Amino acid sequence: ARRVRRSIASPLSSLETAASAFGSDELSHRITVTGDDELARVSRAFNGMADKLQESRRALQDQALHDPLTGLPNRRLFMERMEHAIARSNRTGTPFSVLYLDLDGFKAVNDTMGHEAGDELLVDVAERLQASLRTVDTAARLGGDEFAVLLEEADMDGATHAAERLSRIFATSWAIAAAEVPIAFSIGVATRQNGEMLDQLLRQADAAMYAAKSSGPGQWQVFRPGLDADVLETASLRHELGVAVDRDEFLVHYQPVVNLQTNAIEGVEALVRWDHPKRGVLPPSEFLDEAEKSGHILRIDRWVLDETCRQVRAWQVTHPAAVDLFACVNLSARQLQHPGLAEDVVEALSASGLRPKDLVLEITETALVRDTETAASELRRLADLGVKLALDDFGTGYSSLTHLLTFPIEIIKIDRSFVSAIGDGPRSKVSHALVNLAKTLGLRTVAEGIEREDQLDYLRDLDCELGQGYLFAKPVAPLELERLFDSFSQVPTQPLAA
Repeated sequence: ARRVRRSIASPLSSLETAASAFGSDELSHRITVTGDDELARVSRAFNGMADKLQESRRALQDQALHDPLTGLPNRRLFMERMEHAIARSNRTGTPFSVLYLDLDGFKAVNDTMGHEAGDELLVDVAERLQASLRTVDTAARLGGDEFAVLLEEADMDGATHAAERLSRIFATSWAIAAAEVPIAFSIGVATRQNGEMLDQLLRQADAAMYAAKSSGPGQWQVFRPGLDADVLETASLRHELGVAVDRDEFLVHYQPVVNLQTNAIEGVEALVRWDHPKRGVLPPSEFLDEAEKSGHILRIDRWVLDETCRQVRAWQVTHPAAVDLFACVNLSARQLQHPGLAEDVVEALSASGLRPKDLVLEITETALVRDTETAASELRRLADLGVKLALDDFGTGYSSLTHLLTFPIEIIKIDRSFVSAIGDGPRSKVSHALVNLAKTLGLRTVAEGIEREDQLDYLRDLDCELGQGYLFAKPVAPLELERLFDSFSQVPTQPLAA
């Protein structure tokens, strides 16, 4: 009986220990198995499950640390290896260097040959970059057409030699999509010499890269303290944006879109803000241009889309005045050219539960003219999903009427410059003409920048349907917006997104 108890108790104890280890998130524990009885088979199955879970975890960790397109380490893994290099340098005094690389000519490939060609180029560049370095060095893709290299145990001479060699290797024409395209790297070099920390080194390398780019394509530049102050400021902003995207330092404020006949809030426009850890809440004018240039705008835009859909759906469910509330989200030019845009919209709607008809995507005319063919294709895909498309800043861009006839636009937003001209003699007639044009084409109208009662009265007399502006409310945080629902009269009316 004792032998039987031991033969049962020991495997059960091992199983209990393994289960406890699993409960503590320790997946390396395995059970020693002997024999072929039922407990042994259970133990083997347990070990097999542990192997698969550990393998899955490694795969997920690998995905979280590598760029999905090129397979190179991503920004997060690059930062970790930088931290290790700094710790090693602190112990041994060994210098190391950082190269910041920006791909000259990439935008032209994307715009003229399409995103598939652009992706093919990035993969080829990553492979050649990796093959051009020592095994101890780290090449990473930070996003868009930005790459970085960590040169272990490399002083300034070693770093400049590496930069010169990479410039020669990449200063050639590349065969992409059966065509020869000129491609080069602008490279910035920074070496840790005086105890610089991670952020300092990256800013220095980025600033040097900007200085190199200003000299023409395919140049490299070593950081020096005397670099132009504007270059340093731009490089600092660029780096801080990358960190902000990784840390989700952004907010969405909402401005009501009001029915001009009933005074009811029918929708909200989402406007991004940067909750900067040192400078406070920053408006879009402080960072969006650089976000667009650096490519960070894609991740920012995706986050705004997800957050807005989630918030508006929550208002629809919890607030009686918001049952048919719609959300207006701005699309950047880069986002419109992004091949995964429609999929991003589907995921945002699915995750939030927001109905497609309650999402209005706003596009500027400037974004449309960058790549008309790509824009038309993406907008048709979006319209097929059931979302509404609005042309923002209407009348200020190029070939406005052509755009209304070419693209599946359902809503036009009259630019604030025309609204501000109301009451100014002949200039008032522009708003009148735009509203009448929209009616003729069967489009809905939203007047932007309403700040005075006379503007509101004029637009009401024109039968302009909706408007937004400081006369009603400035863009506000979600809690403040909720308080506005009840302060506006809620006369039933046809919603914009019906």
